[in-house]
Amino acid sequence: MVFIHFHMKDYILILFILSFCLAKQSIGQNAEAKTKKEFKATKITSSIKIDGKLDESDWLNVPIATDFIDEKPVPNVSSDRVTEVKILYDDASIYVGVTMYENSKDSILRQLCLRDEGSQGFRGPFGNTNTDWFAIGFDNYMDGVNGVFFCVSAAGIQYDMKISSQGFDKNWDAVWKSDVELHDDKWVLEMEIPFSALRFPSAEEQKWHVNFTRTTRRNRAQSWWNPIDPAVDGLLNQSGILNGIKDVEPPIRLQATPYVAATVEHYREKNGNPSSKTGKSFTGGMDIKYGLNDAFTLDMTLIPNFGDVAQDDQVLNLSAFEIRFNENRPFFTEGTELFNKGRLFYSRRVGGRPLNFYDAYDSLSENEVVSSNPIETPLINALKLSGRTNSGLGIGVFNGITRKSFATIRDTLTGMTREFETNPITNYNVLVFDQNLKNNSYISLINANTTRFGDDYDANATGVVFEANNKKRTISVEGSAKLSQIFTKNTDGGTDTDLGHAYSLEVAKTGGKFNYGVYYNVESDTYNPNDLGFLYNNNERSMGTFASFNQFEPFGKFNGAGGSLSLGYNMLYEPDYYNSFNLNFNNYYILKTFFSFGYSLFAAPTRGKDYFEPRLDDGFQTYLDIPQYIGGGPWISSDYRKKFAYDVRLRYVYVNQEQRYDLGITVSPRFRFSDKIFAVWSSNYDYESNNVGFASFDENGNSVMGIRDISTVVNSLSANYIFNRNMGVTLDARHYWSKVNYDSYHHLDENGRLIPSDFSGSSNLSYNAFTIDVVYRWRFAPGSDIILVWKNGIFNADNIRTDLGYFENFKLFGDAPQNNTLTLKILYFLDYYTLKNKLKKKK
Repeated sequence: MVFIHFHMKDYILILFILSFCLAKQSIGQNAEAKTKKEFKATKITSSIKIDGKLDESDWLNVPIATDFIDEKPVPNVSSDRVTEVKILYDDASIYVGVTMYENSKDSILRQLCLRDEGSQGFRGPFGNTNTDWFAIGFDNYMDGVNGVFFCVSAAGIQYDMKISSQGFDKNWDAVWKSDVELHDDKWVLEMEIPFSALRFPSAEEQKWHVNFTRTTRRNRAQSWWNPIDPAVDGLLNQSGILNGIKDVEPPIRLQATPYVAATVEHYREKNGNPSSKTGKSFTGGMDIKYGLNDAFTLDMTLIPNFGDVAQDDQVLNLSAFEIRFNENRPFFTEGTELFNKGRLFYSRRVGGRPLNFYDAYDSLSENEVVSSNPIETPLINALKLSGRTNSGLGIGVFNGITRKSFATIRDTLTGMTREFETNPITNYNVLVFDQNLKNNSYISLINANTTRFGDDYDANATGVVFEANNKKRTISVEGSAKLSQIFTKNTDGGTDTDLGHAYSLEVAKTGGKFNYGVYYNVESDTYNPNDLGFLYNNNERSMGTFASFNQFEPFGKFNGAGGSLSLGYNMLYEPDYYNSFNLNFNNYYILKTFFSFGYSLFAAPTRGKDYFEPRLDDGFQTYLDIPQYIGGGPWISSDYRKKFAYDVRLRYVYVNQEQRYDLGITVSPRFRFSDKIFAVWSSNYDYESNNVGFASFDENGNSVMGIRDISTVVNSLSANYIFNRNMGVTLDARHYWSKVNYDSYHHLDENGRLIPSDFSGSSNLSYNAFTIDVVYRWRFAPGSDIILVWKNGIFNADNIRTDLGYFENFKLFGDAPQNNTLTLKILYFLDYYTLKNKLKKKK
């Protein structure tokens, strides 16, 4: 392999040239945007029954929105499927009536799924569910960035989401009504969206961005009322305009969802010290939403219970960095788009692993063992205040408080126990100011603060992030500047402060088929936002370029194609040492049969230096030499409209080191047995031969590296049985197994190369994680659920039986400690405005 070395000055020159090209490209791009369609809502005084019939007289002789334009498979052409939309309103709600014509009833696909099930993105809210659907989107402040969508499938399944500069938030959950009715040549949808589900300015007449979209699954066609050009960046900025809503005051938005939950937990251990324990608990609490005014909402969770939250996908972490897990707790996933800017808020910190979790083991005296050590801190309550003013200023406040947590330590001789505090009472706060600017631009100020009661340190992180776009949204400039502060109490009674900083800048062309850009990022060696944020590692200076091309229009046998290329050059911030240079290339092709395929390539054409893997606190003087490598592989994905479909991905990495390589394969078949029963199986195998990495420390505290073989197998099954639009059962089962066997142990010389070591220990390890989540959910009333959850978890790490193959291992790990939990949770939604209107009608 050819050895290439780039100096920083070479990259600065590349960045300057590309930036100049971008600046030249932006000159003169101030043309007016396309004319937006306008639509007028009609005021009514009589009541509307939501039954999918549209048989009330109010639906007659009102304006109709039609003439939809396709976005795909062929952009910017008139849709061949007629869609008619009508909008009514009264003092309480907006009513949407939609008639969608088809050739026959059989042409209307309507697979069932759970509410809000699908991908995290709007152009496919129901993911790969084989169903037709319709959606209406509102941008009530007309900023082109923030809005909400309400979607309904032909099977009557609801899906709602928020959209912001941070992307799509499908965890946002509003309470609204809908129903559908199928006919021989069409399907009809009726929706009632309460004004209490929307935020909008107080004005005599409302003027909002609005758009309607329809997807026909049998030919994967999606059309919009106001055309969406896939070559233009953004979605809400391409909406039409809704007017005609007059004399509507934002209603009192007070909603409460009380809950009760009963849990039975059983723990069993067969090996070592056989035991069996059963525990029971009964809890109650409440989630509250209160609209302080037309724009701001206060969300609170009191005595939360997360027994119905899915288990994490645990893995064997051999890296020097923390694993980032997804947030599954509803309160922390819904309506958090303001707080997620700048990566200073990682909600798993709140109620996460205790600060001094591992110190409990370091505190042990002779004959002492840790008998219990909770891995989560108990959450007392949490609240969010968020909203946006008429001038486009978004304000967000988050507060969460956790209790103390303790480990229990037992003396094996006397049987006496003592408590060790692993986490003090902790208060978490996030404050955000986010100002919308012209051309869908913004600037945000974020502060994240962690205050601990007692002698443990406190932390604070502050950041400014911005995005500036030109009028046509073809040029974007993004940047950030952040400061972290760690406050440690010293022996003199004062406080020592450790400061760190980070900043970044990116300039990119974002509109059209061909896009490209440059970036520069710095994180100082003392920058640490991780008490409430998330950062894999600091001490980084990186820069790079990227480019992409997308062919949106069909050509030849293809519906579309595209590819991307990126180059990255990385260094340490302090000392100013070279780290790595890498490149990545990806592409895809979509046939007109909707069979897609592609391949990826990635390489490090120069030798790199890994200063983190040795895990020594020596000022980054020790590093692991990383040889050149090149890798990649193809992937294929079949047509998901068929009852049987599949995905296959292959990967091979050649490393410029004797007998070192990485081989991986993933196969994922999916079966749609009927519109009610659906299952996806995924099987992944990965083998790394002669991998080099950290193994242990020797008796002198020196880093011991090892040459090792790593085998990892992951099998998972996701299955749904959906009884009807309000009731279903889901199954998620996963077995993860990773085995690490070391062939030899080494130290590092001054050039990062391996030299012989007399280390006599063993770091071989076999790790199993087996989880099952079965959830029965019945939405028995709007916003109200009965949830029954069974969870099974088996986790086992073995450093002795690492010679076993996969099936031999599978037979044995069933005897490992396991935990079973059964939870019944009942939630009931209460809305002040709805109750008030019901009482009025009774009078």
